[in-house]
Amino acid sequence: MTGDRQMTNPIFSVSDFVAVLNQTLEFAYPFVEVEGELSNFRVSKNKWVYFDLKDETASLKCFATVYALPGPLEDGMVVRVVGSPRLHPLYNFSFQVQSVVPVGEGALRRAADMLAAKLEKEGLFDSSRKRPLPYPPRRVALITAGDSAAYADFVKISNARWGGLHIVHYNVLVQGEQAPGDHRRPQKGE
Repeated sequence: MTGDRQMTNPIFSVSDFVAVLNQTLEFAYPFVEVEGELSNFRVSKNKWVYFDLKDETASLKCFATVYALPGPLEDGMVVRVVGSPRLHPLYNFSFQVQSVVPVGEGALRRAADMLAAKLEKEGLFDSSRKRPLPYPPRRVALITAGDSAAYADFVKISNARWGGLHIVHYNVLVQGEQAPGDHRRPQKGE
């Protein structure tokens, strides 16, 4: 330092520092994929999900909603999460998760087996609960994009086989990056 000029560090309030740090993180890392082993997995109020992702030398606290989950998960599973790093004003650093994907064939099979076991425990596979499907069908729900070939083919074939079939169409994206967040209502008049 020379002369009268002294270099000073910026002074922030705690709230301002958290806001500036989050802006920096949003700019540098808007979305990141992180892969690791689930640990301390818990669901709160059937809505909020908290867990740690860990590897041999580090652990990352993660936060999500139950809607980001692909199905049942448990500690020890290896998953890939997509989300954003954040510094919460009260709860320190965490990773806000947008989506969770089990990694590898073993993890996918394990998740499917866990879901089947859960549904079995709830009695959903019990033959006494099953009812015969009406034939021909009177009403069918179709979940696909309205401008897709799948939609056009389904309507054409169902009209040829069962004229007068009532189709309730949920116009949603079923592939691509925007598909997981697309939650539209049924189309009116269908």
